[in-house]
Amino acid sequence: MKLIKADRFRETCFEEGSAPDMRTVHSWVKDRLVPGVIINGRTYIDLDKWESMVPNDNDNEFNELIARVIGG
Repeated sequence: MKLIKADRFRETCFEEGSAPDMRTVHSWVKDRLVPGVIINGRTYIDLDKWESMVPNDNDNEFNELIARVIGG
């Protein structure tokens, strides 16, 4: 398991200007929509699991995950 801080996750995995705010990332981890842990109130993302969840654009499972995360 490779954990990265939520702010680094936002910088790494989202285009500039499209990253969710920190409270959103925290709630995603808390609700288990994004793999990670909350330690002492700080949010960390399991980057290895996240990357394994993000396949190509044609993957229906990934598209369904995104729809759940953004509330669609």
